Amino acid sequence: MKSILRKFCIAALLPCTLASTSVQAAELHVMSSGGFTAAYRVLGPKFATATGNTLDTALGPSMGKLSLI
Repeated sequence: MKSILRKFCIAALLPCTLASTSVQAAELHVMSSGGFTAAYRVLGPKFATATGNTLDTALGPSMGKLSLI
């Protein structure tokens, strides 16, 4: 019985293992409110380093219209 269960587990996990070896990094497009800028500037690089993904970021105003002075 244990032998059959072991073979079943191996057969079920093998495709998952093979699929996980072909994972590729992605370029993520992120749009965020200006209110989150401080946290994003700290956490964004940590996320990119940990996952291998790159972040293409657009930061906007927290409220109202963006004014360029």
